[in-house]
Amino acid sequence: IELNAELADWTKPHVSGEMDRKALADIRLLAQDNGMGISSISAHRSMVFAESAARQASVDYIKGCIDAAEQVGTDIVHILSGPYAEGVSKDQSWQWMLDSARQCAQHADDRHVTIAMEPVGFAVVANMKDLQRFLEDLDQYNICINLDMAHLPVAGEDPPQWIRTFGQRVVHTHMK
Repeated sequence: IELNAELADWTKPHVSGEMDRKALADIRLLAQDNGMGISSISAHRSMVFAESAARQASVDYIKGCIDAAEQVGTDIVHILSGPYAEGVSKDQSWQWMLDSARQCAQHADDRHVTIAMEPVGFAVVANMKDLQRFLEDLDQYNICINLDMAHLPVAGEDPPQWIRTFGQRVVHTHMK
């Protein structure tokens, strides 16, 4: 089971770092009692905002999801970069995203949790080229990949080539 921690207009999270330890432990036990494992937490929240307080709020939220991972019995939290910030250069958006991702990755490394970046067509990390740059820029951390096959055709990318290039770093997959 993938637990949703995404904050979006159309959904509410199943789990978040704001939940108390007992509620998180209850989710883990419910899954275990029914023969299910929890594969990951989907902490999809943009890390690219012009306002530093909004970026920090996203980082704090994702860190909370990283902390929740142990309680629910997973060691994978996947993230996305978010879209480019309006009114600033793409380079500035990239740097803000990297700074936020670095904070999350350090927090995850300290807790033996793997961060998995999910490239999304509308986002700063949208395709293979962006993902390669992201992984190189943060190569000192245990960052892997959440592969969502539905995003590849949208980005005009070849799934077999994608697998050949990044297959060893894929730790979680969406197949739709």
